[in-house]
Amino acid sequence: MGNQRRGGNGSGKQGKHSDGRKAEAVEWLIISGRPAAQITRELGVDEYTLCNCLNMAKKRGQVENAEKPLTAEERAQPKELREENRRLKMEREIPEKAAVWFAKESL
Repeated sequence: MGNQRRGGNGSGKQGKHSDGRKAEAVEWLIISGRPAAQITRELGVDEYTLCNCLNMAKKRGQVENAEKPLTAEERAQPKELREENRRLKMEREIPEKAAVWFAKESL
């Protein structure tokens, strides 16, 4: 009985999720930027377990990039991309509208 962990099932296993599954959940959490609760629902991992694994990975230095603040360039990029997208849509629409107009005029 001294070998059993508190709350364990007596099998000697640490938990029901493999280390690979936990690492996948931590990576998903970091990359996606979505809330831990949403990731845990999607992957079927306990939220406490996920947060614990994330903290352990931080201590080991495996997720050092996860908490670096965005640079000014990275913060400006979405705005620039939205502006470029708007401009490209307009450039695409002009020939389409012209074609429709010329087709009506030729009838």
